[in-house]
Amino acid sequence: MNHLPDRINILLVEDEVNLCNLLKEGLEQSSSRYHILHALSGEEAAEIIDRNPVDVLITDIRMPGLDGIELIKLGIKKYPDLQSIVITGHGDLATAIDALRFGTTNYFQKPISIKILHLAIEKSIEKLILTRQIAASERKYRSLFDLSPDGIIIYRNYHIMLANPAAVQLLGCGPGEDLLGKNILDFVHPVFKEELKRIDRATSLEQNRLAPVVEKFIRLDALEIDVEIRSMPFLWQEQPATQLIIRDITERRRKDTELQQYRDNLEEIVGDKTRDLEKAMAIIEEERELYREGPLAIIRWVKKEKQPTRINYVSPNITMFGFTPDELISGKVNLWRMIHPDDYKRVKSETKAFFKNSENYLDQEFRIVVPGGNVRWLHYILKRHKEKKDSANRVYHSFILDITHNKTAQYEVEKQRAQLVKSQRLVSLGKMATGIGHELTQPLAIIRAQTEIMQLAFKKGKLLDRDFLNDSGIIIEEIDRAVDIIDRLRDFASGSMTSREEVDLRNLVDKTLIFFREQFKNRKIGLIVNAPENLPSVFFNATRFQQIFLNIVSNARDALEHPDCTNTPKTVTINLTHKEKAKAVCLEVSDNGVGMTEEELEHCFDPFFSGKEVGEGTGLGLSIVHGIVNEFDGSVDVESNFGVGTAIRIMIPVKTT
Repeated sequence: MNHLPDRINILLVEDEVNLCNLLKEGLEQSSSRYHILHALSGEEAAEIIDRNPVDVLITDIRMPGLDGIELIKLGIKKYPDLQSIVITGHGDLATAIDALRFGTTNYFQKPISIKILHLAIEKSIEKLILTRQIAASERKYRSLFDLSPDGIIIYRNYHIMLANPAAVQLLGCGPGEDLLGKNILDFVHPVFKEELKRIDRATSLEQNRLAPVVEKFIRLDALEIDVEIRSMPFLWQEQPATQLIIRDITERRRKDTELQQYRDNLEEIVGDKTRDLEKAMAIIEEERELYREGPLAIIRWVKKEKQPTRINYVSPNITMFGFTPDELISGKVNLWRMIHPDDYKRVKSETKAFFKNSENYLDQEFRIVVPGGNVRWLHYILKRHKEKKDSANRVYHSFILDITHNKTAQYEVEKQRAQLVKSQRLVSLGKMATGIGHELTQPLAIIRAQTEIMQLAFKKGKLLDRDFLNDSGIIIEEIDRAVDIIDRLRDFASGSMTSREEVDLRNLVDKTLIFFREQFKNRKIGLIVNAPENLPSVFFNATRFQQIFLNIVSNARDALEHPDCTNTPKTVTINLTHKEKAKAVCLEVSDNGVGMTEEELEHCFDPFFSGKEVGEGTGLGLSIVHGIVNEFDGSVDVESNFGVGTAIRIMIPVKTT
């Protein structure tokens, strides 16, 4: 027996005085721990119980007044862990059962020996100690249960039988709400219900605590939370149950996610920095090779206070320009004197401004005449380095790259591009031929008819001076009309292609449409022109504008005459609008022709790409339009849907004062 009390308070109740005294003396002699209180009646025993703590009650059943059963009830009410022993001379089975029902440890019939009674008392003391230990454990558990920050739920067959305050709060119960009687599965996310059932079965079978499991619960307010649960078997009200400890880990999961994201970002940053460092090291190594053998020549200049600038380093590969590092350092060769005469003034002015404004970076392209008389193009970068603290010296580096080959290739590209533009203009002239023919046919027909009328009248002698003046005036008017058409054609064919000038787009559009009006009329193509009179002028090239306008209108006409075009009536609409916010005039040419496929729209600005049949297009039209517009700081946008039509918008900057 563990942790026995030093003193056991025993109340002996016996209405026979002699027997009561004998039992009292015998018990006192059997153990020094026994403190014997005695009473001769139930009423006297009740008073003792009321005044003194009692651990073990030894009582007779039948006594005058208050009997033994009532006394036991009274004692248990006062001391719930009271142990009772019944000694009676008149007992029967019903009385014994009644006594045992109220927690009586032993039931004896008189006479009884002191030895047996002593053993019965010791057994009662053991039960008393165990009861008190259990009660203390329950009080401790209940305290931990109530104060636990984790939710604790005890359930049987998934129905909640007990829940601590933390669980009530965790599962979202409001004021006055209770969890008792609710089904624990109602709080489990559907995805995890089967998992909780599995855990419950495993807990019952293994009769052991299971490892924590992460799940998702749904509160009464429908808020989802991440939880960590621990399940273990539990005895509740002397029946098997399950204890579930629930910890809200929503915040922890959020922080874990943030931490993981931070780690991932950090790893990404470290990875990027590592790769950047590797690239930088590779670049440094490449630069070292360039310094020694590559095409980039380097000159180091030092400017000391009150002293001229001097060269103190030249990379070995400077020899590619026909002189040695020593020749440049010693001053035998002067780089300034090698600059081409046409570039000298500009280079000197830019360099002077660089030093005067204490700039850090100067980027130039110019030509030099190397020994032997050859001209070389240079890409020349002059960079100022930060001076060390308290240093009176200024250090500059020149990085020199021979770009003669690039410039030659660029010149060839520009030359070929100019040839393409010229050829495209010839193509445009060819496309205009039919329109010009239609336009000239009408004045020529009128001239011929009027001439024949005059000849007939002359032959009959009926040609009067008045008729002659009238008919000749008609002929002259039609001749002027034909001359005007030819003049416009000549202007387009021979006009300047590069100069920028103030251009009235409204007037230029009207003049250019002369090549299309008659053929549109004959081909039953409607032409709508919207051009307000107050349009601002733009800076463009009139000939270039006519070229791109002819190209776009011709494309619109061809789209309307495509075999797959079924839209009616066939119409080309031309809109000129002033976009004040963009400080530009917008030319929009739209048609309801066949339109472009997605592939054609994607590649419409690619050179030599054409949606027309072989032999019907060069594939240079929109490519050249795009190039010309960009050259004059404008922009081109194309919108098209196959079977619906196409709209081309060109934004041209307005003339600024």
